[in-house]
Amino acid sequence: MVKGKLSGNPVAVVRGLTLQDDGTSARDVLRPGPDDMFWLGTSEAVRRGRREALLLRRSVRSFTDTAVDPQLIRTAVAEALTAPAPHHARPVRFVWLRSDVKRNRLLTAMREQWRTDLVSDALPPELVDRRMERGSILFDAPEMIVPFCVPDGAHDYPDVNRRQAEATMFTVSVGAAVHGLLVSLATQGVGSCWIGSTIFAPDVVRSQLDLPAEWRPLGAVAIGYAAQPPEPRP
Repeated sequence: MVKGKLSGNPVAVVRGLTLQDDGTSARDVLRPGPDDMFWLGTSEAVRRGRREALLLRRSVRSFTDTAVDPQLIRTAVAEALTAPAPHHARPVRFVWLRSDVKRNRLLTAMREQWRTDLVSDALPPELVDRRMERGSILFDAPEMIVPFCVPDGAHDYPDVNRRQAEATMFTVSVGAAVHGLLVSLATQGVGSCWIGSTIFAPDVVRSQLDLPAEWRPLGAVAIGYAAQPPEPRP
């Protein structure tokens, strides 16, 4: 494999291969640079990969049954925990529900709470059922992680405004970690989708998982391999 210095186009030289002349030339098989996997040098490929890493993350709502290597998830969690946090604190906790029994019990309890809330909104029964059906993604995904915000290292203030600001800072930090988790999974070829459902049922989540009252659930992440390629971004 060689590459011309002026054009930058790679050429493969094969010795000892005898072919019949069909009238074609090398120009007929020459591909445009962007279509050639050898088009970029190492440094160019690294720069391009860095630029495009964020765009790899897509919200995947339909998964295959293929199991995800646990080490891939551990790597993603470790990278996500490098997200910035106030006061050098560690406000992020990721709870990985590896037990199907525990996960289904939690999701079922959350679903009942959701149904109660929808019925209290005086929605028609058929609309309630349709909305409930949309929540099946967390049941179907091969893996599920629930992110929590904890107040470890938070500063206390005598006034409400600063206490609320402190809580907001910690919430933003967890959001940054969640985004890092999704991007890290995407760079490893694993799909994911953040769902906000646990935010609406914090007491149910803490009760089912036997967690302290100060742990605030901030959604849930469905994880698995995408059942089909994502649509192009607009």
